[in-house]
Amino acid sequence: RTYIATPPDILAKVPPGGFWSLVWVVTCSVMGICLTGAVVGAMFPLGIKAIGLDPALMSSPLIATVSDVLGIVIYFTIIGLFF
Repeated sequence: RTYIATPPDILAKVPPGGFWSLVWVVTCSVMGICLTGAVVGAMFPLGIKAIGLDPALMSSPLIATVSDVLGIVIYFTIIGLFF
C-alpha cells in the first residue's frame, strides 16, 4: 500500500507549480498565528492592568476571539503574498 501525504483532490486545486508555495503559506501562517496568539494572550491582561482595571476582565473568550480574527487576517495576508 502506497501512502499519499496529500489527497489528489487537494493537489488538483493547487495552481501548477504552487505546491511549495502552499507549503510555505501554511508554515508561515501557523508560525504567525501562534506568535500572535501568545502576544495577544500576554499583552491584553497587562494592558488592562496598566490602565488600572482588573486583569481578570480580559477573559479567555475575548482573547481567543481576537486571536482567531487576527489569525484569519494573517492567513489571508500571507496567501495573498504567495498566490
